Amino acid sequence: MKQIHRLKKDSTFNSGRIDVTLLICILSLTAIGLLFVYSASYYTSLNQTGSKYHYFFKQLIGAVAGVVLMFIVMRINLSFLRKLALPLLILSLILLALVFVPFIGVEKYGAKRWIGFGSMTFQPSEIAKFSLVLFCAYFVTREKTDMKKFLHILPIVGAGGAMCVLIILEPNMSITVCVGLLMLILIFLSGVKIKHFLLLLTPALLAVPALIFAEPYRIKRLLAFIDPWATKTKVIS
Repeated sequence: MKQIHRLKKDSTFNSGRIDVTLLICILSLTAIGLLFVYSASYYTSLNQTGSKYHYFFKQLIGAVAGVVLMFIVMRINLSFLRKLALPLLILSLILLALVFVPFIGVEKYGAKRWIGFGSMTFQPSEIAKFSLVLFCAYFVTREKTDMKKFLHILPIVGAGGAMCVLIILEPNMSITVCVGLLMLILIFLSGVKIKHFLLLLTPALLAVPALIFAEPYRIKRLLAFIDPWATKTKVIS
């Protein structure tokens, strides 16, 4: 991982080789995701829009845009990405906080998870997940960083923890769990001591049921997932 310091710094873009195996995995997961979106939305889409492909095509447009952006980012020199790590992390935290600001944050169904510009909205939590990965990679590959030391784990815990707090306040438990799990995976892969990792894992595991039981609607969602036939829904035709 220390090889990042030997990269040429006079070029923003590079012409490195593509990891074909990783690329196939990403495209396969994207295709599976599109299939799941169609399977879960076609009936609702047909009732609401008259076309069972409406939400599928919206997701397809996003997937294509994401793949194009992926190929662009693949060509960016890692030394340039290192410079973006800290500013992007700070920007992500600011955006997560802006969802609570009136006339900037957009509230839907009792949750403030979006920032709106005219008719366009986006979720800062999606940017936060990417920035957390980039910051972790930047921090771990510094020459002064020794992930065997517990104190060197704390900046990553601080960044991920701050994101989780802001996201759960929206509230959005599912993304909070995703970000928390992402943080733990990044820490584990960075080569920390097992005892240090378990020290972080234990309170994280205890926090999940605590968050579920903190809100009655989360318990209902969990029970509906376990036994979906127990929840009757009215079909709009």
